[in-house]
Formats: sequence, C-alpha cells, structure tokens
Amino acid sequence: MDCVSKNVSKGLITFLITAMITFMFPMMASASTTMSAADGNPEALDLIVQPETVTVPYGKTTTFKVLLEYDDGTTLDVTKQATFEVEDLEVAKVTAGTVKGLSVGFTAVDVTYLDDYYTAFDVEVTAPLTALTADPSVLNLVVDESDMITLTAIYKDGNEEEVTSTATWTSSNPDVATVDEEGAVTGVDLGSATITATFGGKTAKIKVAVTPGVDDILVLPGSVGVAKGKSQAVKIMAVYADGTQVDISKLVKLTSEDENVATVKGTTIKGIEEGSDTLVTGSYGGQDFEISVKVTAQIKTLTEITDTSVLNLSVGDTESLGVSATYKDGTDEDVSECATLVSSKPKVATAAVEDGSIIVNAFAEVSTTISMSYEGKKVSVKVIVTE
Repeated sequence: MDCVSKNVSKGLITFLITAMITFMFPMMASASTTMSAADGNPEALDLIVQPETVTVPYGKTTTFKVLLEYDDGTTLDVTKQATFEVEDLEVAKVTAGTVKGLSVGFTAVDVTYLDDYYTAFDVEVTAPLTALTADPSVLNLVVDESDMITLTAIYKDGNEEEVTSTATWTSSNPDVATVDEEGAVTGVDLGSATITATFGGKTAKIKVAVTPGVDDILVLPGSVGVAKGKSQAVKIMAVYADGTQVDISKLVKLTSEDENVATVKGTTIKGIEEGSDTLVTGSYGGQDFEISVKVTAQIKTLTEITDTSVLNLSVGDTESLGVSATYKDGTDEDVSECATLVSSKPKVATAAVEDGSIIVNAFAEVSTTISMSYEGKKVSVKVIVTE
C-alpha cells in the first residue's frame, strides 16, 4: 500500500471513530443518568434550580445553579451542560449559571438537560438597588441563643423588598457567632463578631456581641420626663451574676411604642406630644426592659425638695434628698426618679434613686458635691462627711 492509500485509510478510520463517539456519547450519558436503583446506582429524578427565583437589579449580573437530583438525596451540578430558553429576551439574558438584568420586569426561563429532564425558574429584574438595611443592626446574644435578622432591599424607584432568604450571609468569627442562609444568628462562644449580608452588589453589616447571662438591666434614670421638643439621654447597664455592671448603651436598640408621643435615636429620647405617656423598650442578653416616658411642658426651675444646700453626714450614714420641677404652665412635680445624679467625688459619697427618693451614701471624710439634673436644669447639694 502506498503512502496516499495509508493516509486515506487512517483518515477514514479516524472519521468513523469520531462519528461513533459523537453519536454514542449522549445516549450513554442519558442511559447512565436514568439507571435504576436495581442496577446498584442511584436513579436521577428531577432538575432543580437554586435559587428557585433569581432576582437581579437592572444592569447587574447574578449567578444560579442547575442540579440533577437523585433518589439517594445526592445532586450533580449540570449548570454548564444544561440548555436555557428565555421567554422574554428583553428582560434578561441567561447563560450557563449567570443572569443579566436587561430591563425591569419578570420572565420565565425553561431549562433542559439531555432532552430527558426539564424544569423552569423565574427571573425578576428590579430597579437599581440603592441601599440594603438590616433589622436589627446590633445583636446581643448569650451562648446558644439565636435571633433573626430581617434584610430589606431599597430600590431607586422607592420600592422595598425583603431579601433575607435570597442574600448571602457570612460571619467574621464563626467561633463566636454563626449565621445560616435564612439570616438566623446563633451565639457560639463569648466575644464579638460581624455578620455581613450581601445582595445585589450591596452589603449590610450587623454587630454581634455574645456575653455571659445577664441577671438584670439597670437604666439610668429609671424613668424619663422630657419636655416637648427636648431630649433626654439614658444610660443602660447590664448587671451580671457576679455583681459587675457593664455599660451597654451603644449595644442596645431602643424602640418607642408610640412615636407620636416620643421618638428614640440611639439612647436619646425626644418628647413630641405634651401631656402624654409612652414606653421605650429594649432587650439585651435575654433580658427585656422598658423605660416609662412622660412628655411634659417645658421646665422653668428645679429645686431640692427639702431646701437643703449643705448636707452633714458621718461615715456610713445615709440621707434622702428629692428634686421638684416647676413647669412653665405653673404645675409642680417630684422628678426625683427621673433626675440624673452625679457625685464630684464618688469615693466620698454617692447618690442613687431608691424607692422614689434620692439616697446619699457617705463613705469617707472630706466633702463632695451631689448634682441633680433634669431637663437641662440642675440643682446641687454640698455633702460634708466627718468621722
């Protein structure tokens, strides 16, 4: 056989082998996926798409997966092998595993794999995403306690959408706090972590503190009287089993039960409607607490009820004081429970509210000044402590 004949023979053989492989491979692949459990292999059941509905902002791209599900619970990623048919090509462009939003709207997408398996999923193209907000934005947990975060997408057209279950969630410190795909955060060990939610190219961060069990919450002052248009800050302390107190004011989210009466920003309460009452509530370390708020007329003067300007005590003694507010409408009120108390020398004497009165405790010889403030007004009493 000459060289030309040999080359022709080789080419013919190569062509025949290539043709057989091209013809047989899809049939073999199809047969392998439909093999029954009786043959000792899992049986392919259905195609599934994750997520079931793909949401993508206009002009952005996001990803999805197509999985072949077997009767033993396992799955095979066939995203790159599947074919896609988009119902409305003006809304979205779909390729293997990616969706690009072309215009705001909805479209269905048909998915086929090996001509034997079929499913469909929906694509929603939203207006451009302008912000992503998390509620709450601060979480305080004890070990093994869980809480949910709600994630809201805010779009350029003003629409809002809850996207908690479609966002991607991560924890900066899984040894302290974990987060699942539904936005549930669980305390694992003492410490702090940051939970990050990602959706549509935007992120939201949630600060998490995992603390020992809290015995009680102390709010200073315990109740708030605030004039219409004025503000009053509160200090919030966590009291632990060993008696230690920790300032948690920056870690707590406060909520007003009636924002027509009073609003809250951080730990500052502002009076809105004069002559009305409401509650401000919060939670920390498994402990719920509330602060009673009364919105009053604007205050004119503040006086010490017993008209005491100097208090003489011995070491170990206690004495009670009180504060009265006179408002511009002519009314008077005992505001001892709501006053903010400060000692210039806490090692000499301190003041605290007990059963509606201000109790001064003397500890050491020398003098100090107890200041009692309310609604921007202040009255002071000099305390002289002797042996």
